[in-house]
Amino acid sequence: MNPQQQLLKSIIDKELQEIDDELVTEDNSDIADVVKFHIKHGIRDVEQRIADNEEAEIECPHGTSNELKQSMNAELLNLELNLQYYYRARYFGTQEEQINYKNKILAMLS
Repeated sequence: MNPQQQLLKSIIDKELQEIDDELVTEDNSDIADVVKFHIKHGIRDVEQRIADNEEAEIECPHGTSNELKQSMNAELLNLELNLQYYYRARYFGTQEEQINYKNKILAMLS
């Protein structure tokens, strides 16, 4: 696996696990409005960064070089956006939407 694929895999694994953990440990009814607000603004912010060709704000593993992050910026922005859509689907979407977004995320590794 090349460095770009390794970076994507580590980010994807971490982010998907965090979403799964949150859904298991939280009472969704209490935080649904907060989650909806953050997802809405998260999607808007990523879409704006894509439009402005700005840097991704996704958390990379410690020690990831700036050169690697910069060379993968478009992919990281796309991943960040798809993670936001997946997060929304996990809370508010159908199982089909959840599967669709998770598959889009995992397809980035190929």
